[in-house]
Amino acid sequence: MLLQELKHPEIKTYLERKKTIILPFGSMEQHGPHLPTGTDTFVAARLAEEVGKRTGTVVAPVIPVGFSPGVHTLFPGTITLGAHTYISLVHDILSSIVASGFRDMLVLTGHGMNWSPLKTALMEFLNTHDGRALVLGYWETEEVTALMETGDGVHCTILETSMMLYLRPELVEMNKAFDEYRQARFMLGKSDIGQVSHSGIIAETTKSTREKGEAIFEAAVTGLVKKVELFEAGVLFE
Repeated sequence: MLLQELKHPEIKTYLERKKTIILPFGSMEQHGPHLPTGTDTFVAARLAEEVGKRTGTVVAPVIPVGFSPGVHTLFPGTITLGAHTYISLVHDILSSIVASGFRDMLVLTGHGMNWSPLKTALMEFLNTHDGRALVLGYWETEEVTALMETGDGVHCTILETSMMLYLRPELVEMNKAFDEYRQARFMLGKSDIGQVSHSGIIAETTKSTREKGEAIFEAAVTGLVKKVELFEAGVLFE
């Protein structure tokens, strides 16, 4: 159930039996020469929608702009919010959601660098509101980690490239993909960040396939469904 497609009487009826909502967060940033800038947003939205369908949970609209500093800003197409702005944005969204009557919020990010500001926003929110919240990255589930392979990297990964080949193949140009994987920290100054990647790729991307993408997507959905069920049962940690 997509929140934007429901009328307010339908939402009220839903809230009489269930207080859970899934909130997907993506990014608008370069993903190398072979993937679109909305990759993280597409993946987060589709995962959230499928998990919502299988668990009977309302899904909020995806937030398409995230926290994408550093290497991404060296390439055209990246839109990023500052950390403080992003934290404030998330806090206001959560406040509105709780004011509507929801209480249990599953925050699903499709972008790794969103995780820290999302967690900070949730910690601040939970100390001032009556609600429950959990931040999840789809790659954190054991079902997905079991499929990770050498060279998966940290950006334009085999995971996300393969899932895009499965979910939105018309937007992927694998003939432009190549491998550029350096193990490096993201906490670098402007004079150093260019050494991390010359292409925007930080992975052995050419190992990606549609078949892997389908398997990863199903694994992610399975793992996230379990998380939703545990969360609704009152279990935050397994």
